[in-house]
Amino acid sequence: MKIGYKQLLDQAMSEIETLTAEEAVDLHEKDNVQFVDLRDIRELKHEGKIPGTYHMPRGMLEFWIDPESPYFKNVFSEDKKFVFYCKSGWRSALATQTAQRMGLQSVCHIGGGFDAWKESGAEAIYGVVNSTPPSDMVVFAATDPKRHITVFTDIDCGYCRRFHQEVPQLTAAGMEVRYMAFPRAGVESESYNKIVNVWCSDNQQKAMTEAKNGVNLPVASCTNPIADQYRQGVQAGINGTPTLVLDDGTVIGGYVPADELLARVGLSAN
Repeated sequence: MKIGYKQLLDQAMSEIETLTAEEAVDLHEKDNVQFVDLRDIRELKHEGKIPGTYHMPRGMLEFWIDPESPYFKNVFSEDKKFVFYCKSGWRSALATQTAQRMGLQSVCHIGGGFDAWKESGAEAIYGVVNSTPPSDMVVFAATDPKRHITVFTDIDCGYCRRFHQEVPQLTAAGMEVRYMAFPRAGVESESYNKIVNVWCSDNQQKAMTEAKNGVNLPVASCTNPIADQYRQGVQAGINGTPTLVLDDGTVIGGYVPADELLARVGLSAN
C-alpha cells in the first residue's frame, strides 16, 4: 500500500514533540539545549540561521547520530535536549521521528520551522527596539527628521557595510538611522570587540563609519549596552544582520537599498 508524504508527516507528528516558535525562543541559549539546523548549506547562506545552531544536513542524520557509525558526531552524545528545525517543519518532523527511533533520548522540533521562528520574532524585535533609548544607540541624525529606522548591525557584515554607505542618502531624505549592536559571532568575539570600540569612542558616528570601512580602531573600554543588546536580539529571534526595524514596527531581515526603503516609508531621495 502506497504511503504519501502527508501520511508520513501525520504519523511522525503523532510520535514526536513539537514546539511552537515562541516555546523555542524561550529555550534558546539555555546551556542544556542544542538547536540543530537540518537545511541545505545554500539555504543557510541565503536565509541565515538561529544563532548557536549546529548544522547537520538532513541527509547525514542517520550517520551522524548513530554511535556505531564512522561518521558519528560527539555533539549527539551530550546530555542535552536537541531542537531540530528546517524551513517549514516538514523535514524536521520526519528527522525528529527518525532520531527518536534511533535512540536519541531528548529530541523535538519547531513547528513551522525557521519561517515560524522569524515571524514570531517580529513583535519581540519591535519590543526590544521600543524599550531601548536612543542614548544607547549610535544615531545618525536626519537633516529634517520625518521617520527613523533602527538597524541591528555587525561591524564585519558585508551587507551591513553596504547599508552604511547609503546612510547619508537616508538621512538627507529625512530618515534618522539608529544602530543597535548585534555582533553575530557572539559576546567576547573579535566582532564584539570591534563594536565595543565604536560605542566607547568619543565620536561614535565617525568611529562607526571608519570601522565599517575596515579601519582598526584604537582599543577602548567603557560601560556599554552591547552584550545586553545582543542577548535581547537573540532572544527576540534575530538571526542575521542587518536587521532593519522601521518606526511602524515592520521588521526586515537583510539589506534593502536606500531607494527602496525610502519609497516604502513615503520619502523621496534628495
